[in-house]
Amino acid sequence: SREEFPGSRPASAMSGSSASVPNMSGSRATSVAGTSMGTKGLGSTPIAPGWTMRPFLSHRHLLDGTGGRREDRDEESQSQPIGSFPLQVQESLIIEDLLSVLVAIDGKFLRLKERPSASGVSLHVTPDHSLDPSLADLVERVVPLAQYYLTVVRFTELRQQYEFGLVNHALCSAMDEMLREYLILIAQLESEAVQAQLTLQRVWFYIQPAMQTLRVLSNLCLAIETNSPLGAAASRTAGSGSRALRGGALLNVLIEHSAAAGGEQHSAKLFEFLVERAATPYLGMLEKWLYQGVVDDPYSEFMVEEKPNRPYFDDSYWEKRFLTREAHIPAFLDREVASKVLTTGKYLTVLRECGESVELPARKLTYSSNGRVYAQITNEVYTAASAKVLALLTEQKNLMERLKSVKRYFLTDRGDWLVQFLDTAHEELSKETRFINKARLESLLSLAVVTSVSSSDEYRDDLTCELMPCSALDEVIKVISITGKSDSKDAAEDAGASLTGFEAFSLKYKVEWPLNIILHNGARTKYRWLFRHLFQYKLAERELSSAWASHQGSKAFIHQSCARLAFALDIALRARMMHFIQSVQHYLVMDVIENCWHTFLENMRAVKTVEEVLTIHNKFLDSCVTLFMVKDPQLLKILARTLSTCMKFARYVKSKTAALVLEDKDRGNAEGVPAPDVQRKTRLRYAQLASDIASGEKHRETVAKYEIDFDNKVYTLLEALRTYGKSGGDPHLLNLCSQLDFNKYYTDKERAKVDGESA
Repeated sequence: SREEFPGSRPASAMSGSSASVPNMSGSRATSVAGTSMGTKGLGSTPIAPGWTMRPFLSHRHLLDGTGGRREDRDEESQSQPIGSFPLQVQESLIIEDLLSVLVAIDGKFLRLKERPSASGVSLHVTPDHSLDPSLADLVERVVPLAQYYLTVVRFTELRQQYEFGLVNHALCSAMDEMLREYLILIAQLESEAVQAQLTLQRVWFYIQPAMQTLRVLSNLCLAIETNSPLGAAASRTAGSGSRALRGGALLNVLIEHSAAAGGEQHSAKLFEFLVERAATPYLGMLEKWLYQGVVDDPYSEFMVEEKPNRPYFDDSYWEKRFLTREAHIPAFLDREVASKVLTTGKYLTVLRECGESVELPARKLTYSSNGRVYAQITNEVYTAASAKVLALLTEQKNLMERLKSVKRYFLTDRGDWLVQFLDTAHEELSKETRFINKARLESLLSLAVVTSVSSSDEYRDDLTCELMPCSALDEVIKVISITGKSDSKDAAEDAGASLTGFEAFSLKYKVEWPLNIILHNGARTKYRWLFRHLFQYKLAERELSSAWASHQGSKAFIHQSCARLAFALDIALRARMMHFIQSVQHYLVMDVIENCWHTFLENMRAVKTVEEVLTIHNKFLDSCVTLFMVKDPQLLKILARTLSTCMKFARYVKSKTAALVLEDKDRGNAEGVPAPDVQRKTRLRYAQLASDIASGEKHRETVAKYEIDFDNKVYTLLEALRTYGKSGGDPHLLNLCSQLDFNKYYTDKERAKVDGESA
């Protein structure tokens, strides 16, 4: 049914003979305006042919000065003044001209001209100066209707071009219905004029509803085209290289005008009709996206933008394959609903690309100013789609087993494989990265995993290793942009060339679609950060254990009290360092990883959507990263320096005690052990060597320096942890303080030092 033009048909005209819409051929047409957007289309948008640009069919002749037919102009120039006729004849002649002017056609006594104005171009009617003043006054009241009509005609004809999009086309179609009703009104007025039943007063009376409607439409057209306050923001952000509003941005302008006209019943009803018609193609796109996961948007006017060239196995697929166009989110969808709309279509895309069925019970979407209608529909579809994707991930793709596998390797859940790997790959990892055979390293890693308790893991083949171009500390600091340095890629590679395998080693895990939605690149990066820091602590523990073995081998040769005292200082310092490393490891593994993992498993039992899984998993990783002190560069640097001191001391001890290892000739041979007197001489020789090493002044000074350096760094770390915990940091860090300084050794030593300095 066609929307009736409010009050467009006079009662007397309806009872008379039926009048048809005037033929718009020649100068009486309302075709495309000459001011099109040019011959350049948007993307794959078809280009309008040149023959559609006809000035006489779009009233451009009024502005260009070409005028009508020459015979008409000559006839007009030779006509006698209208004032020479009687008043009744003047009214009859002026009504005839006025009906032509109302459809933007020049009359004999009323001439149309366009003049530039602040809003673009305004229509100016020049009446014959001899016209009776009373009639001239009525004419001046009526002629603004011609301006409104011309503005709407040009707007609709221009925006019916391809490049303006479907929403513009639908809006123009609705306006065209109004214009047809307006032309029917003019035809009916002309019918009454032919029957000599029409006066200017009656014309003024009959056009009142049309005047109000076309004024509203004209103001709307100007607001859209000239970026009025209501439409400026959307106009500046929509479109592609032009100021033309389209899609959801145009709907928002219509909705804003509708809200502004809420107190006027006629305008509110008119805008409701326009919004309903203009929203039809947009709701069609929304329906396809919600129920099929398909973006059907040839003119780039929908709220969801698709990047079709991004492969689904790419880690950034979930976040970057489909993006939101903020300017095209309609006002009847709030931000939360719009986010669910985007996610629902993503879910359906995942199902389709995994070969699953995406059939959902569809409902025809119609416009409603009540946003709760769309919220309810979106929630229903979102819940159904999310349940299907969650079942796909957890049941078919074994999501939880995958996460446990990642935890087993990156968080050293079962660390025996790491011990075996360090034993077999120690020689290879001791080299600089440029000399390491990566294929051999991967082979050793695979062998260590297969010969450990992780051999039963069905996903062990997805684990590989990689050599990073920077240390664990430098990687984190660069990522969180603490230093502010912008090192080039070449500089990073040069820095990585001087790293050893121990410093550059990291794990890499291969994840296939659609599990990379959960284990995306960002999540795997956080797992890598955690592993690299755990790996450094494991290396430090290994070095200190090796130093312990060296000390154990030297005890048999120590007899002098000074030597025992010197090595006792070494052993005590090594024990404190070992306690520090093991306390930090216990905190990271038991207090952080296991505690956060338990919370993660509890939350996973109640999830209903994939978004909840993403949120819970990201929260688990963020909690681990925070409690690992990775996000705090100050704490991280203190820990790294303390760790470095421990490893340097362990290597120093091993270098000093290496001479105390028995040579092969002193161990005996296959024929038997050395004679007792030979063993006694060997023991005395090694005892003298151990005494020389332990009692050396330089050795004792070096050990004392390591002790002072280590104690100062541990105390600095304790103070930093206490300050961080008291200032709103995580209270779990205070547990680490208690473990590190369980007997108040570092606190009392620092207090005694301060008291000595003050004394």
